[in-house]
Amino acid sequence: MMVMLLVSSLASLGVIGAVEYVAARNALQPAASERMVQLREAQKRAIETLFSDLSDSLVVYSRGSTALEAVQAFTAGFDQLANAPVDPAQQRALVDFYTERLIKPFERDTGKKLALDAVLPADNSQRYLQAHYTVAAGGPFEGTGSAPDDAGDGSAWSAANARFNDYFREIATRFEYRDALLLDTRGNVVYSVRKSASLGTNILTGPYRQSNLRGAYEKAMAANSVNFVWITDFQPYQPQLGQPTAWLVAPIGAPGRAAGVLALPLPIAKVNRIMTADKQWRAAGMGRTAETYLAGPDNLMRSDSRLILEDPERYARDAVAAGTPRNTVDTAIRWGGTTLVQPVATAAVRAAQRGETGTVTDTGYLGRRELAAYAPLSLPNSDLHWSILATRETAEANARVVSLTQTLVLTTTAMVFVICVAALLVPRCSCGPSAGCRPAPGRSARATTTSPSRSPRATRSVNSPPLSTT
Repeated sequence: MMVMLLVSSLASLGVIGAVEYVAARNALQPAASERMVQLREAQKRAIETLFSDLSDSLVVYSRGSTALEAVQAFTAGFDQLANAPVDPAQQRALVDFYTERLIKPFERDTGKKLALDAVLPADNSQRYLQAHYTVAAGGPFEGTGSAPDDAGDGSAWSAANARFNDYFREIATRFEYRDALLLDTRGNVVYSVRKSASLGTNILTGPYRQSNLRGAYEKAMAANSVNFVWITDFQPYQPQLGQPTAWLVAPIGAPGRAAGVLALPLPIAKVNRIMTADKQWRAAGMGRTAETYLAGPDNLMRSDSRLILEDPERYARDAVAAGTPRNTVDTAIRWGGTTLVQPVATAAVRAAQRGETGTVTDTGYLGRRELAAYAPLSLPNSDLHWSILATRETAEANARVVSLTQTLVLTTTAMVFVICVAALLVPRCSCGPSAGCRPAPGRSARATTTSPSRSPRATRSVNSPPLSTT
């Protein structure tokens, strides 16, 4: 009887534990997916708001009278430099600048060859401006204050720069734009706040005519909308040493009668600040492994990997182990980011590029199993057809399920132990001192019937009446 009771108790305990585990697991796993969906949607709204704000700001800049006066002044000054002299020393300085500050760093960072003749200024206005301003600026990533506001050459262009440069420099510095360009109606870059190698080039016929800035410029010049803005996707841009550059462009002047175009490089720092939670992942509730990132139709990232910012050495090790080419990883490490560098050809990215929204468990770009929430991200007035993903390693995503399993195992083990001990102690307790340990009834009766305390004769002698005598 006791054995049957023990077995039934253990079986009941096992069934109850299994039912509780399945029910809790079925509740916790959807909750983990829902957390990723919420994170993805929050980041998606933040990115959409950012691009909306950037577009609105660009409209304010381009529709203002300052931008119109500036592009007219710089265009007039640029035209006056068509026959301006450039002496041999200035020409040598230009050659040295392009060789040492542009071509060599570009070839080192990209592994691609760049011919001097392909980028060296050929137009006289371009040569003149770059000899007086670009060489003085020092390079693509020097501060906006490196070049003088006025080269002291007495030109109309220098007078325009002295008047308007502070306005555009304030925009670039305060709102984290790498540069600010003004283009005239013929495609000439008549102004650059950083005095970059693009200054004086022609976006339609010059060395950078293959960049996506050309298409955006043409759209802006043809626009008839008052608030027209066009946003390009990222693309390597030679004047920025081949680093990923996307553009926001808007026409300057009345619709259909544009006097030029204002072009601002997309502030990638702001995009990354959103996608990486400003590097405060844990404070944002993203735990140890969760991250959000953007991907393009070419299956390359459009924002930075969390791991490259937290631990570049581990990123390099894990990315190479997962199949990313070594030279690709080296480029990401050198640039300090994964935008337009790190491949992310995962099932989640492919599904998002098909326009699907959902969650999936898959192997991520670092070779780890992860829970991913994905969705397409298409922004209006742009070339952008991106995907947005929120991912977390399955080991962390399922941590609550694992913890529950461990708790149930420990609880069940403890209860089994208690039941077994109780099964051993209960029979003993029934024979303890307080119980008196009375013998069983059957055995007591047998002992009474065979008791030798009195013989039958003695019993009869006592109970029989006395014999009479005659």
